[in-house]
Amino acid sequence: MNAPESAVTLLELKLADNERLLGQEHPQTLEVRNDLGIAYLEAGRREEAVSLLGRTLADRRRTLDDDHPGVLVSRNNLAHAYQLTGRTEQAIPLYERVLADWQRTLGDNHPNTLTVRNNLATVYLDSKRAEQAVPLYEQVLAERRRTLDDDDPRTLLSRINLARAYQATGQPQRAVPLFERALADNERTLGDDHPDTLTARGNLALSYQAAGRTERAAPLLERTLAELERTRGIDHPDTLKARSSLAFVHLGTGRAEQAVLLFEQALADWQRTLGDDHPNTLTARNNLAHAYHATGQKGRAIPLLKRALAGRRRTQGNDHPDTLTTRSDLAFTYEETGRPEWAVPLFEGVLADRRRTLGDDHPDTLNSRSDLARAYQATGRVERAVPLYERVLADRRRTLGDDHPDTLNSRSDLASAYRAAGRTEEAIALYERLLPDLREVLGGDHPVTRTVQESLRNARDADRSKTSWWSRPID
Repeated sequence: MNAPESAVTLLELKLADNERLLGQEHPQTLEVRNDLGIAYLEAGRREEAVSLLGRTLADRRRTLDDDHPGVLVSRNNLAHAYQLTGRTEQAIPLYERVLADWQRTLGDNHPNTLTVRNNLATVYLDSKRAEQAVPLYEQVLAERRRTLDDDDPRTLLSRINLARAYQATGQPQRAVPLFERALADNERTLGDDHPDTLTARGNLALSYQAAGRTERAAPLLERTLAELERTRGIDHPDTLKARSSLAFVHLGTGRAEQAVLLFEQALADWQRTLGDDHPNTLTARNNLAHAYHATGQKGRAIPLLKRALAGRRRTQGNDHPDTLTTRSDLAFTYEETGRPEWAVPLFEGVLADRRRTLGDDHPDTLNSRSDLARAYQATGRVERAVPLYERVLADRRRTLGDDHPDTLNSRSDLASAYRAAGRTEEAIALYERLLPDLREVLGGDHPVTRTVQESLRNARDADRSKTSWWSRPID
C-alpha cells in the first residue's frame, strides 16, 4: 500500500472512532474529516474528497460562525477539490468568497490571503479568464518580492504564473522578459537539468513563438526535448509534450515535414503508453490533424478529427470543452476543404452549446460566434455574417479591450465583411484605424500587420476604381 492510501486507511479508522466516541459534529471529528478529505485528494480519490469536504463545510457552517477559521479553511479546501476535478465554475465563487473573508479578517498581505489570491488567479487562468488573473498575479508577485528573497521558490513560481497570464492575454512582449528571468534564475539556483529549469526553458520558447521570434524558439525547444529524453526518458509525458511543442514551432517556421513527423511520433507514443481514448492521445490526434491541414493534406485531417470527436464524445461527453473544440476543428476543416455548407451546422451547434455551458462572454463562445460568421460569409450569406462580427467586436472590446490581439482580429474580420457586403468606405475607415494599432501592438513586420496593410491597399484601389468608373463622362 502506498503512502497516500496508508494515510487514508488510518484517517478512516480515526474518523470512525471520533464519530462513535465524540459525535459527528464535534470539532475534533470535523477536523479529522477535513484531513481525510485532503488525504483522498492526495490519493487521487477526488470525487470522494469533494463529497467529504462539502459535507465538512456544511457541518462547520451550521455549528460555527461564518468567519471561524475552520469554516474558511473548509471553504478553501472544497474550492481546491473542485479545481482538481475540473469544476472551475464551482471553484471560482468559493475562492472569491474565501479571498474576501481572508482579506477582511487577516489582511491583504497575510500568507493565507496570498495563497488564496494565487489559487483564484490560477483558476481564472485555467477558465480562460486570464484578464482577471493578471492583476491578482501581479499583487502576489509584488508582495512575495517584498517579503521573500528573489530566489525563493514561491517568488520564482509567481513570476512564471504572471508571465503565463500575460501570454494568455496576448501580451507576449511582457511575458518574454519574465520567462527569460525565470529561466536564468532556475539555471542559477537549480541547475540546467532540473525539471523546473526544463519547464522554464519550454515556456520561454513558446513565448518567443507567440511574440513572432520563432528563430529563437526552435533551438530552445530542441535543447529542452533532448534533455528531457536524456533525463526522463522518451516516453515521459513531459517529453511527449515537448515534442508536440517543437512540432508546432516547426509548423510556424515553415518546416512542415519535420512537424508532421514529430506529431505522428507523438500520437504513436501516446497510443502506446496511455491507450487510444486517453485525453492526451485524443489531443495528439487533434494536433496531427492540424498539421495535416496546415501542410495541405486536408483530406487526411478529416478522418483523424472524426475519430478524435468520437473518442471525446465517448469518454468526455458532448459538452466537455475538448469535445466542443474538436467539433469546431472538424467544422473548420470542412470549410477549408471547400465544404462550408457542411461547416455551418457544426459551428451553429458549437456556438449554441458554448453559450449554454460557458456563457455569452466566454472567449470560446466569442471564438465560436466569429467562426460562424466566417462560415456564413464563405457561403455567400454576408448579411448574416456582418451582425455576428459586429457583436463579437463589441463583446471583445468590452471584455478584452481595444488592443487585445483577439479584438484586433475582430476589427480586421469586420472590415473584410464590410468590404464583401459592398460597404467599402466603412471597411477602409476600419482598416485605417486598425493599422496603427497593429503596428504598435504587434510591430510593422508581423504577418497580421502586413496582411491588413495589403487589405487596406486593395480596398482603396477598389474604391478608386469604383469612383473612377462612375465619374467618367458619358459619350
